Amino acid sequence: MPQDMAASALLYTREQAAALTQVSLPTIDKWIRYDELPIIRVGRYYRIPADKFKAWLDQKTSTYEGET
Repeated sequence: MPQDMAASALLYTREQAAALTQVSLPTIDKWIRYDELPIIRVGRYYRIPADKFKAWLDQKTSTYEGET
């Protein structure tokens, strides 16, 4: 996915979130299943709101940096 497309998206798919975080799709699914990743349902599909995803990443990054 082009970087500018990811930056302008309002919602990410599971595949896009996996690509942006460089983790596997099963890891994204696990985060969704354990309510670690903010999601919304659109019909029968999961979507990750871009603003909440970025905030979640910032929170995870600051938590990780605080542990060192």
